Amino acid sequence: MPDLEKTATQIPANTNTSDNGGKNRGKHEKVKTKKKKKGKKKIIIFIVVLVLLAAAAFGVYKLFFTEEEKIALTDKTTYGSLDRAIEGSGTTVPLESLAVEAASMTEIEEVFVSEGDYVQIGDLLYTQDDSEIDEQIETLKETIEDYEDEILEYEEMIIENQDSIEEYTENIADYEEELGDMYADLSGLTIVAPYNGRITNVSVEAGDNVTSNTQLATITNDDVMELTQYFSYAYEDIVYVGMPAVLSVAEQMLNLDATVCDVSFVQRMSDDGMQCFAVTVEVENPGSLVDGSTAACYLIADDGTKVYPAIEGDLEFGGVENLQPDVSGELAAVYVTDYQSVKKGQTLFVISSDSMDEQIENLEKQIENATKQISQAESQIETYTERIETTREKIEDAYDEIELVEDSRANYFMTSSIAGKVMYVNVESGDRPMGNPITIYNMQTMTIDVNIDELDVDYLYEGMTVSVYRTSAERTTTYEGVITYISPEATSSSGVATFPATIEIYSNGELSSGVNVTYSVNVGDTEESVLVNVSALRMTDDGQYYLFVKAEEEPENVLDLSGEDVEIPNGFYPVAIEVGSSNSYYIRVLSGVEADTEVFLRYQQTAPSGGDRTSSGVEDEEESSTGNFGGMPGGEFGGPPGFSNQQGGMQGGMPMGGPPS
Repeated sequence: MPDLEKTATQIPANTNTSDNGGKNRGKHEKVKTKKKKKGKKKIIIFIVVLVLLAAAAFGVYKLFFTEEEKIALTDKTTYGSLDRAIEGSGTTVPLESLAVEAASMTEIEEVFVSEGDYVQIGDLLYTQDDSEIDEQIETLKETIEDYEDEILEYEEMIIENQDSIEEYTENIADYEEELGDMYADLSGLTIVAPYNGRITNVSVEAGDNVTSNTQLATITNDDVMELTQYFSYAYEDIVYVGMPAVLSVAEQMLNLDATVCDVSFVQRMSDDGMQCFAVTVEVENPGSLVDGSTAACYLIADDGTKVYPAIEGDLEFGGVENLQPDVSGELAAVYVTDYQSVKKGQTLFVISSDSMDEQIENLEKQIENATKQISQAESQIETYTERIETTREKIEDAYDEIELVEDSRANYFMTSSIAGKVMYVNVESGDRPMGNPITIYNMQTMTIDVNIDELDVDYLYEGMTVSVYRTSAERTTTYEGVITYISPEATSSSGVATFPATIEIYSNGELSSGVNVTYSVNVGDTEESVLVNVSALRMTDDGQYYLFVKAEEEPENVLDLSGEDVEIPNGFYPVAIEVGSSNSYYIRVLSGVEADTEVFLRYQQTAPSGGDRTSSGVEDEEESSTGNFGGMPGGEFGGPPGFSNQQGGMQGGMPMGGPPS
């Protein structure tokens, strides 16, 4: 049976054994045919059927009961570093350059440099006619004088408006005073009783025109009678207003209680030469007392002593007053007649207020107009003040502009702001400059603009050192450079994303502008050690890393995997290792194996029997590698390893300079 299987598997499914010679023989050789007996033909057919049945049975057996042969893929550990170089090229331009801009189109007076000259900061390049500066300054000064004249005019207008405000203010004061008098007069249009009394001598009637001298009527206060007597100065200290007294009217046999209502320290001599002062008492009129009645009165001191006068007097009504109006006008109403009794405050006469109302209205309008005039004048003052402030700012701006214009005079004596080589001189004496008359490059430091691939940009940073190479026909010169800028945003073209960056090159003047140079940046770990393909790494359940190492006999540091669900490849032993940093292809082995050690990667199956293709390493033709390693955390090795299982790793040794980018 094994021989049959071997024979079957060695027959290719689509084998063609014919060749040119065979074909030729087929054309020229004669094939002899003999007639067979009928019984012999039946035997041959039976044998063929048996052979076909046997072959079918063998195929079924191979299909269901024969295991396919496994091929172990291996690699060898190597010794090297994980670093690699990011390279590119660019065209040099000076870091610092000066394209002189002409200050004006005026004529160039003299040029002091030529192409190829080296200049220092402050060196004079050329001079230019600056007479237009004087003209500009003169024009600005004339403008300032005009502005100053405007300010004088505004100040005069402010003074005029201030005078107007003062005048209007005085007018308003006069109007208000007059208006106050009018309102006071308005209260005098109504004549009221100054006290209780009796009206006599009514001399007017409604419709009469009256003035302040017109006597309207007389009011007499006959409810109260007054008596004035004179007492010796010997009593001046005991007599006071409110002091009780007793008044006697002999003719009517009346004794009435009275009260001192006034004390006047006059100087009156009695007949016997006694110096006396006046004392007036008042008493309520019982209705029988009249003006001029004879009466006598004594005062009652606080101790009850009766004090008698030196000179007696006659009774008088408590008050008699001729009523006259305070204002002139027509009487609108008369409310009293002769001998009518009235109460204090009662309205007696009313004068029409028509003319006065008109005068008050006119005064109020004049006050309102004057107030408006003041407001307008104040607004004018505010406007002129703002104009003065604005004009003063214009003057300050003009002075600043004069200063700037004067400062710009230096541009007519053009000096270099950088040290470097004169590259272009586009003017000469007598020319009127166009564009940039002179261009200077500082050749000490050059720059190149480059584009960094998105896969490389994370390895670079601003301030990183770069090696720059200038290759000529004779030699290659190396310069030191530094990355000064990396764009935070990528640009994309044809599906490729790159990040613009700038590299400064310290060429000390040896590099020219427009030269093509290459650059190289070493990235990664430069320390050398044992390296192993990431596909070979395994890890136990408790986190121990190991490799399947091929050996004739068991190594001393073999790892016991009896508790692990792991298939150990034939001829290999699990060896514990300590790992370090990594990249997408290799991991640094710190201890456990040496360089040039063969290690197991994974299994690769053979092609099915009778097939016409071999394994391409795709996923459906590979078994998962043995071990329990499901991915290595990038942080543990100092960088992203770039793998999640053991399939698909690089085979063979590590290329020089590290894995390809």
